[in-house]
Amino acid sequence: MTAAVPTGAAGFLARYEGLKDHLPGARKAWLNALRADAAVHFAARGFPTRRVEQWKYTDLGPVAQAHFAEPLTMVEGVLALPVANAPHRAIFVDGRFRADLSTLEGLPYRALGLAQNLNDAEPHLGAVAKPEAEPLTALNTMLFEDGLFIDIPEGVDGGLLELVSIAVDPGRPFAFHPRHLFRLGAGASLTLIETATGRGQCL
Repeated sequence: MTAAVPTGAAGFLARYEGLKDHLPGARKAWLNALRADAAVHFAARGFPTRRVEQWKYTDLGPVAQAHFAEPLTMVEGVLALPVANAPHRAIFVDGRFRADLSTLEGLPYRALGLAQNLNDAEPHLGAVAKPEAEPLTALNTMLFEDGLFIDIPEGVDGGLLELVSIAVDPGRPFAFHPRHLFRLGAGASLTLIETATGRGQCL
């Protein structure tokens, strides 16, 4: 007998099944295994409810029932960017890294789009954030398309960096799942500002 899928999880699991051969890294066995394992954990637990202590004051019911669609194709061209809060910014549009809009030149460390640098990320992706420990980590792991990969050498002061996420309203509920990976060597530091902006019903 097959176990019932928790309420709200079925749509995201169906989306994963439809997208898994097209997600970044789909030809990498290690990443396929990581995503598949995350899907198993998400199918088993679904979205946390308010009965879970960490989510006692947050009702995720509307998220689970919103029937989010996948983001549209990448938005190209000029966008209205929010006012900068730092000299260096990594810009994401609908969860995808936009190097053309970002200002990362001159940093004393590597700051790269994750989707284009998965080989470098392999030893670290999933090493700290465990899908089996948190359902939303499982959801993110199985469906992430891009993110920011930061690697700061030992003893380096990374200064101030702003991570900007812009959601472009397609006129219907939509979801994207950025996965950011920060690796700091011993004694390294970074001050991070996160800014999220956009319109519409978005996860």
